[in-house]
Amino acid sequence: MLLNRSLWPKLQVFLFVDRKLSDKPSAFMAEKSRFNKLLDYFSTRDFTRDNFNIFIAEMRNKGYAISYINNFIKTVKLLGKYFKIHDFDDYTYFREKRLSEVDNLTPEDIKKLAEVIIQYKKFQCYINQRQKAMILLLGTTGARIGEVLNLTWKDLHSGPERVIFRDTKNGEDRTVCIGPDIFNLLFQLPHKGEYIFSSARNGTLNSQQILLDLKRRAKAIGLNKKIWNHLFRYSYIDIMGQNGVDLMYVAKIVGHRDPRTTMRYLNSSLKFYSQIVLAHPLLKHNISWEMLCQKIKTNINQNVDTQHFNLTVEENSNSLLIKVTK
Repeated sequence: MLLNRSLWPKLQVFLFVDRKLSDKPSAFMAEKSRFNKLLDYFSTRDFTRDNFNIFIAEMRNKGYAISYINNFIKTVKLLGKYFKIHDFDDYTYFREKRLSEVDNLTPEDIKKLAEVIIQYKKFQCYINQRQKAMILLLGTTGARIGEVLNLTWKDLHSGPERVIFRDTKNGEDRTVCIGPDIFNLLFQLPHKGEYIFSSARNGTLNSQQILLDLKRRAKAIGLNKKIWNHLFRYSYIDIMGQNGVDLMYVAKIVGHRDPRTTMRYLNSSLKFYSQIVLAHPLLKHNISWEMLCQKIKTNINQNVDTQHFNLTVEENSNSLLIKVTK
């Protein structure tokens, strides 16, 4: 059998009603995008396991992420159920490698990604404005990309400034306070429809579109790190932990019921751990003068608001003088 575009309306009902998939706009667009990609391939080829193997092999050769490929496998298994064919019942997923070391984004990385101006063919001003607000929101809340894409204007509130992430992964709504600057960036976006983040033509966005744009921005600023949407979540937890914020609070902000889940994200950099272990009394003698000065300066910078206090640091090979004045 061949796939054709007329299948989508009935398939849509099957996926979102019968199989109970999320019908949020971002999830809907992602599922429709995968169907269209499969349609391009199977409109001239029989929808069989052998041909699907070839399709997957081509995706792997093109370097697509394993998680992206696994989503196609999930969709095809559902298509098999819809057509009542059993070719894909036992089709297995690729094993996704867990990152033992994540090269997290720094606050400076996040700011550069948000502020770089990309030359789009159309709607350049709007898209750059929208992406800046989205990246800073991701970077300062640790929210999942789906939670951000599903924000409506009714979820944005002042007094204090906050957003409400609805029907999140754990099934609960989550209220997260945001800074006044982020609130203003969001509020100043053109109100193109129900959702805060929409396409220039008033359509919905999906996570793959955001990922492609992030990679484009990373290339533009010369950021040599593996970029994916969830990296903002890793980085947020790591940044907050390194700045001394209690993990119980961080877990509440990012929507983890169990702080042990939050711990898995924390301080994933081996370089960070290599310095942490030197705090042991038997290892302190390995801390160099340069490392000691850096630790002290980092601690001072984390706790002193330089907009309200004057901070003076004088450092040489023999001394470190720090002065804080009103």
